[in-house]
Amino acid sequence: MYERNAIVLERYFEDVLKYKEKNNLRKNYNDYCTLVEAYERQNLAKIREEEALKEFEQVSSEIKKIQKTQEKLYNKGAKLEYSRYIIFENIEEKPEEIRKMFRES
Repeated sequence: MYERNAIVLERYFEDVLKYKEKNNLRKNYNDYCTLVEAYERQNLAKIREEEALKEFEQVSSEIKKIQKTQEKLYNKGAKLEYSRYIIFENIEEKPEEIRKMFRES
């Protein structure tokens, strides 16, 4: 059974890889050139992909920095809004106490 499978596989690879045909130097050269060109295209695509990945990482880190800055500014704005609310909510407060609140914030 094993020998039969091996023979079938051997015949299949002979057909696919054309082992039974005579070697043709021109065809081999053209196949080799095609293979080298395909390798160069693949290598160039890999380099471009790596460059794009680096650029993506840089942009991603910049966006994260901007988001952190935006969050800090939002929190600061919320704190100032809360201070303004406290100051102007109580109209009956004395001016000296209001000035103290301005100095603290």
